[in-house]
Amino acid sequence: MNRNMLKHLYTIGLLAVLIPASPLHAQGLKAQIPPAEYNALVSLYQSTGGPGWKLRDGWLNPNALSWVGVTVSGAIESGTTVTQRGTVTAIFLEQNKLVGTIPSSIGNLTNLADLFLNGNQLAGTIPSSIGTLSHLIGLDLSFNKYAGAIPSFLANLSQLTSLDLGGNRFTGSIPTWIGNLSQLTELRLQQNQLSGVIPDSIGNLSQLSQYWLSFNKLTGSIPVSTGSLAQLTDLELDHNSLTGSIPASLGNLSQLFRLNLSNNQLSGGVPQLPAANPANNPIYDFSYNSLDVSPGSQSLANILALTGSNPLFFSPIYSPQLIAGDGLPAGPNIAAKALSAGVPAVDAAGDVAVRVVLSSTGGGSASTTEILLYSGSTVTVVASTGQTAPGAGGARFVKLGDPVLSGSGTLAFVGTLKAGPGVTAANATGVWLATSGSAALVVRAGQTAVTGTNFAVPVTFGSIKQIGAIDGGGLALLAGLSGHGVSTTALFSTDSGGTLDLLAYTGTSGELAVKNFSSFAPLAHVTGQSRTVDTVNGNVAISGTLDSPRVGSIAAYLSGSAGFEENFLTETGTAVSGLNGASFKALDEPAINSQGAVTFRATLSGTGVKATNSTAIYLITGSGGALIARTGQAAPGTSGSFASFDDPVINNKGDVAFIGTVKIGTATKSGIWSTPAGGTPSLVALQGPISQGTTMGNFASFSQLVLPDVGGAVFLANVSGQTPAAADGFALWPVWALSQELFTPPVQKGRSLFFRDASRTISAVDIFQDVPTALGQSRSFDARTGYLVYKVTFTDGTWAIYEVTQFEEDLVF
Repeated sequence: MNRNMLKHLYTIGLLAVLIPASPLHAQGLKAQIPPAEYNALVSLYQSTGGPGWKLRDGWLNPNALSWVGVTVSGAIESGTTVTQRGTVTAIFLEQNKLVGTIPSSIGNLTNLADLFLNGNQLAGTIPSSIGTLSHLIGLDLSFNKYAGAIPSFLANLSQLTSLDLGGNRFTGSIPTWIGNLSQLTELRLQQNQLSGVIPDSIGNLSQLSQYWLSFNKLTGSIPVSTGSLAQLTDLELDHNSLTGSIPASLGNLSQLFRLNLSNNQLSGGVPQLPAANPANNPIYDFSYNSLDVSPGSQSLANILALTGSNPLFFSPIYSPQLIAGDGLPAGPNIAAKALSAGVPAVDAAGDVAVRVVLSSTGGGSASTTEILLYSGSTVTVVASTGQTAPGAGGARFVKLGDPVLSGSGTLAFVGTLKAGPGVTAANATGVWLATSGSAALVVRAGQTAVTGTNFAVPVTFGSIKQIGAIDGGGLALLAGLSGHGVSTTALFSTDSGGTLDLLAYTGTSGELAVKNFSSFAPLAHVTGQSRTVDTVNGNVAISGTLDSPRVGSIAAYLSGSAGFEENFLTETGTAVSGLNGASFKALDEPAINSQGAVTFRATLSGTGVKATNSTAIYLITGSGGALIARTGQAAPGTSGSFASFDDPVINNKGDVAFIGTVKIGTATKSGIWSTPAGGTPSLVALQGPISQGTTMGNFASFSQLVLPDVGGAVFLANVSGQTPAAADGFALWPVWALSQELFTPPVQKGRSLFFRDASRTISAVDIFQDVPTALGQSRSFDARTGYLVYKVTFTDGTWAIYEVTQFEEDLVF
């Protein structure tokens, strides 16, 4: 049995079955190990919130024979006396609700071979003393809250066979010294914010079997040295910004049965790769790149040679899955049936959060409102009316708002407390934040707001206007503040260090005061995508008369470990780059992404500007500004020119999409265009005959648009000329970015879905909806994965919630 199998079995509570109990029956742990090791364990418990651990049996009891998660080896007893002390060789405390920091005294566990603290909420600095653990074989600190560069002292762990730092916030480049950890068989650095190129030195890891760098910000090409990893079975480099061609050296990887290079910027051909044994369930995923699949090419022949080792992923087809529905059991209490539901939200794992009204289970007529989190087959009650509200002194919820959900599963909601002792109208409202389904109060009306030196008097939270949930467990908040002589609206966001910071407020005095600003505004056609707040890192963008009541401005607040960096991006009267003599006359609501890039619609004035060319879509990045599109310019994919634009949307890769109109002769048609970062717009769909996909008829109009990080645009359109005619109306369309091909809509008026043992016809859909207090967050789709969730109403009056996360994929030429 290998180390990882042991780790996962422990997680589900089977460790006691696998490891025999210690023969020491009279001496506790304190007698079994050296004092320095015992004290190190005590320090670990105290510095990581031991009393709140999920499992803590035995801990701090010196007479306990064992402490849960701790393995001791080598202790010998004679009768009731320990004649030889043992040593701590393993700590398995994954998914155990550890918080805080690992103490430096961990270095006193000099014979530690395995340290698994993954799936917790550890933060701060990884102690350098870990670098002295010369016997360490397995180190797993994944899915915590570590940030900064990968610590250099890990280079000292020459015996490591498994290193897992995935699911944190590490930044900077992958260090070249990783190639010196010659015993590594598993290297997992996925889901961080690592940038730069992949070092060639990783090719020195001749024992490497599993190698994951997915979901980072890596650039450059795939090193040719990767082909030297002869033992490699699982290579996952997807969701980065890798460029160049796939190196032919990957053809040397004869043991490879899982290869994921999707969602990069790779070009050229696919080299000849080894065809794995189909019994190993091989997966080859090249989707969302710009690879050569032209008929007759060697690249296509190489791809076809792999199709016997299915599945081979190349493009998505969407398949809806039922989450909840009218009259079905909802939540852990199967006797409670769903009566109605709010607008659901989905994250990158496919988890769904939704507010549901449930029938009474006690024979009465009273109903209960609950916020439910659906994760696979598990349903968690996050909050419920009538139950005690966390952190509110025993007060109970009387009302719950629709929840928001970040891509990483951070859930936030506005709740109202029942009037009673200590609860009045002035302090009954609050915001609760939940991770792993457990809610905690973050902000409550009447509570003093942390505002630094911006106000001469203490100010308190009043109304809660808008909220957003951030991946790292933080909150974005628009709230009213009040105090003696103070009444203002303020914008807050959580930085990467976990601190809720004041960014701006309306006023005339104070460092962060602005004249007037707009945020979380409901905008036509782009309601479904986050704009004011980037919910990955907590970056914020606002517009308004920030410095002067006569000058419109756009500002961005970029999140960092030391707080937020304020940047005024542009203002009215500023010259437009690339347009000699033209300047910004008016600026509309901006949209910001995780990289701090901002896009917006603007009105122009100045030399050469007239009514027919006075509107533009603009993008500002760290490298400067760029004009995306302008009225009067030729509209790509058509024979006409742009006549108008709606507000644009932006994804985390810097791609921009927008709905606009185009003048073709005497006719005006609406359409959708998408622009890759730094590129030129390409047509996605145009009002008129539907020329792509399997649905015939016509696009009548476009009502909503979003742009995920993967694939292409997703939009809601009204269609006509359908068969049957009852299908005329709305349809949801996903697009494959590589070919701009439209796929069969996963939901469409007049089509049927199977619900409660019957095929039912769709009459309405709730998707991309405005939600009170939650306008600022994507909810009907996840921005990173493109996963979708929506509520449909059938012609018989029943309703159901469906999500689209499992993509059936096939080869497309």
